[in-house]
Amino acid sequence: MSLTRFQMCIDGQWVDALSGKTFDSLNPALAEPWAQLPDADEADVERAVQAAQKAFESQAWRGL
Repeated sequence: MSLTRFQMCIDGQWVDALSGKTFDSLNPALAEPWAQLPDADEADVERAVQAAQKAFESQAWRGL
């Protein structure tokens, strides 16, 4: 059985962890893997924070 592979949405793009690492998510009812998730680290968090800061400072948010 192949697992569904998920990515992170950062700065409007679907991306893998910079390290390329993933981990399996387990279905709690069956205790079996059902998906692969990105194994984000500090560099991925920094990338997301920078994207959020850029979006927050954009014109789109100024009128809210």
